[in-house]
Amino acid sequence: MCTANTIFRHSSWRKRDHDGALRINPDDAAAYGVTDGGRVRVSARRGSTVASVELSDTMRSGHISLPDGLGVGGVGVSPNELTSAADRDPIAGTPWHKSAAARLELLEA
Repeated sequence: MCTANTIFRHSSWRKRDHDGALRINPDDAAAYGVTDGGRVRVSARRGSTVASVELSDTMRSGHISLPDGLGVGGVGVSPNELTSAADRDPIAGTPWHKSAAARLELLEA
């Protein structure tokens, strides 16, 4: 994550999805009982967060996507809040933000 870039970002720059919604395949969402705009708790090895849901046909079944870098300014969650320092590249030490295991819990359909 490039922290220098977050200094210049503001949530108003985002043309859509100002809340940083979790994207999920429609079939997976149906299995969880959540609809577009519903809310889920996303839990990973280090922590958890609550996110609104956006159904997306671009997401493969079994995968979810939570926008990166939106923890600044009170919008979304920083991936560092969810991923463990133990889950990282053994040589470079870079955290595996794009491949962290997560669990979903329905809060509001």
